[in-house]
Amino acid sequence: MLNRLLFLNDELQTPATPLWQMSVLRIITLSGLLLVLGVAAHSSVTAWRLGQYYVFYIVIVFYAVLLLATFLASRRYQVGRILLTGSVVAAGLVMQLFISNFALAKLGAIFLYSLPILVLLLWGPKATFVAMALNLLPFGYLLYDKPLPNWFGINLTLPDTPIYLQSLLFIFFNLCLPLGLMRMLKALKWHNSQQKHLNKQLNFSMLLYRDLFDNDAHPALIITSKNKVMRQNKALRHWLKDHKMSAQALAAALDIPVEDCTNAPRMVTPKSGKSRMLQLTKTQMAHNHYQLLLIDDITEASQLKLQLADERIINRRLRWHDLATGMLNDSGVEHWLSRKSTAGVALMQFCNGPGIRLRYGKDVKDLLLAKIASRVKALLPRGSIAGRIGRNTLIFCHPALDAQAMYGFMQAIEVQLGPQLALDDGRSFGMERHWQIGSHPGLLPLGHHLSTLAAHLSTQRLVPEQVTMLDASALKRFDSHHQLIEDLRQALTSEGQLYLDYQPQCDTQGNIVAAEALLRWNHPAQGNISPAVFIPVAEQSGNINRLTRWVVGQACSQLKAWAEQGIKLRISVNLSVLDLTDEGFSHWLISYCQQQQITPGSLELEITETALADPQQTSQSLKTLADAGFPLAIDDFGTGHSSLTRLTSLDADIIKIDRDFLKTVPGQPRSERMLKAIIDLCRATGAEPLVEGVETQQQLDWLLEQGCRFFQGFYLYKPMPPLTLAQILKAPSPA
Repeated sequence: MLNRLLFLNDELQTPATPLWQMSVLRIITLSGLLLVLGVAAHSSVTAWRLGQYYVFYIVIVFYAVLLLATFLASRRYQVGRILLTGSVVAAGLVMQLFISNFALAKLGAIFLYSLPILVLLLWGPKATFVAMALNLLPFGYLLYDKPLPNWFGINLTLPDTPIYLQSLLFIFFNLCLPLGLMRMLKALKWHNSQQKHLNKQLNFSMLLYRDLFDNDAHPALIITSKNKVMRQNKALRHWLKDHKMSAQALAAALDIPVEDCTNAPRMVTPKSGKSRMLQLTKTQMAHNHYQLLLIDDITEASQLKLQLADERIINRRLRWHDLATGMLNDSGVEHWLSRKSTAGVALMQFCNGPGIRLRYGKDVKDLLLAKIASRVKALLPRGSIAGRIGRNTLIFCHPALDAQAMYGFMQAIEVQLGPQLALDDGRSFGMERHWQIGSHPGLLPLGHHLSTLAAHLSTQRLVPEQVTMLDASALKRFDSHHQLIEDLRQALTSEGQLYLDYQPQCDTQGNIVAAEALLRWNHPAQGNISPAVFIPVAEQSGNINRLTRWVVGQACSQLKAWAEQGIKLRISVNLSVLDLTDEGFSHWLISYCQQQQITPGSLELEITETALADPQQTSQSLKTLADAGFPLAIDDFGTGHSSLTRLTSLDADIIKIDRDFLKTVPGQPRSERMLKAIIDLCRATGAEPLVEGVETQQQLDWLLEQGCRFFQGFYLYKPMPPLTLAQILKAPSPA
């Protein structure tokens, strides 16, 4: 409570006036009010009794002024100190002017002697000097030793006036002012402790900054405004030692600018003799006479920057040029075409390039390509370019020629080149070239590159010495083919695109004895794609083995699911000739069926008649599978070109006769005799014939007359999902 009233907590700060001065103002006014309260009350009562009412009013006014000064000490400090200072001056003047007893009136002058101390506490040193000068007046008054004239005729002398004045002087000099001085000393002591703490922190910060400066990895030094070196850090000392140079010599060589600078380049040659590239950063320090210099040695960085610039040039050349021949590569030609509105284009396929590489090596082939490019470019009009966009593909472009003009040039150039090409070392090689002519724009479909075009051209049939127009639509078909390959790879790893339908195989009573697993592909964008389309794609792209393994896995899972439902049915799956030529496939199939607990007899393997054409590649795999207990069936019999010897050597259980032989049966005697002979041939090998493509009752009746026991076709059952087939198998037989 007392701390808040007298503002004794120095940690609280005010924005305008020091807290201790506000505290001094309130301490003096409050102590004066409390201590003089008895004197003021007694003098006021005495004056009232004697009829000297002006004494009462003067006392009340003084007391009110002191109360107001106390109240304004925190809110209006400037007004409060004016009121207190004015009260002291007014009290001294009132005593000198209105007390008739001259000996007592002199006490007013003595009272004014306290003014410099009061002003020092409340106003500061400058105002104190003024107060000291003003005190010459009461000093002269005392020396004059004569009373001042009383112009107002007021006499404040009361019977107890000596007691009142002595008490007032005692209280003010002995209590009020000492208390104020003690408050000031307390504030000075607190500020002194704070200053010591700040000095300690400052010293610690100076040591810290000195350590940071000394141990900074960047060479640095502090200089005066006249470039005199005052301090240097360890990094700079090491640098100066390595390059045999003094700090002052470095400062002189740096040509330090007057103004601050950042990363200013400077070339310095130390005594070591090797010039160094430095970067100078100058910063004005807090002291106006000192500057901080940061020095970066960027010699190696500058050299590296030059090397990187050279490498960028080399990389740009590598990006746009073929290293082996020095010609533009596919990216370089595309960049050139992108800056031309039109251009005639000629594509040259080096037909016998693979053979020359195989016999003479890659370097010879690259030399021949560079030589032929140089000769063709020389025969074209000025402004043409030559590039290599594939291993055996060159491209020639001219911005002023259209396709027809380029076609005429290339026909003439092909004749001029001739069949032989000689290298600089005298060796001569035969060169077979195939030309295709196009134009830009329109050379490439949107989103395609010349490398794709070169890959497409390498798959085409090439006729040497032929000049033809480029079929731009063929590239789209080529792209579609490769996109289908990629989509098939995605389908093998995704869910729901590939699935199996099953087409039942029936006996003479119409009972379902087996089912052929037929692979289907529901493409997310193209819908259902025919197996006649994607099976060859899988074989060409090397994905057929993965596809076959997927089918086998699905078929085995279906066999197990049907077995749990009490359905026993043989499933036949188709194998590709590429599966049979894979040495590991047959072993995988046997091992997989064992892991899945599938008896080999429940999984029939269908192979095309074409697979029998190469006995060396397929016989061992077929023998391994047959020995393991897998039933073998020859699919599409009669459409391939296998020999009868190969057919008899294969222990096939079923031979499936292709549907084409049944199309005109019955009705055409020649077709009937042919089909009957094929059926007899199948029986002669010991295999059971199964005729595919049964679509009418007449065909079924004719086959029954020939003694056929197994049939497959739309007339009997169409391919269906496994759930539908299971429902048919579980349905009760008609009575």
